[in-house]
Amino acid sequence: MPSISGIDFYKNLEKDLMVIFTTAFSEYAVEGFNLNAIDYLVKPFTFERFNQAVLKANEFFLYSKQTETPNRISFTSGPIIV
Repeated sequence: MPSISGIDFYKNLEKDLMVIFTTAFSEYAVEGFNLNAIDYLVKPFTFERFNQAVLKANEFFLYSKQTETPNRISFTSGPIIV
């Protein structure tokens, strides 16, 4: 984008959105992940790599939509002696 970077554009959005950054500049990848980007694709990228990023976004979306939150966790670590 000629007047603003994708990272700066994303920072100016009011809502947190899932984002996959695509760019020719790998040096911004760390900053992208610090902004909780789902993925960061460096051009040129293959369709397989693009598809991997989309599947990752879909998995994150499905995970984030789970409404059932457990209010307790239980586990055992050996035989219970009563």
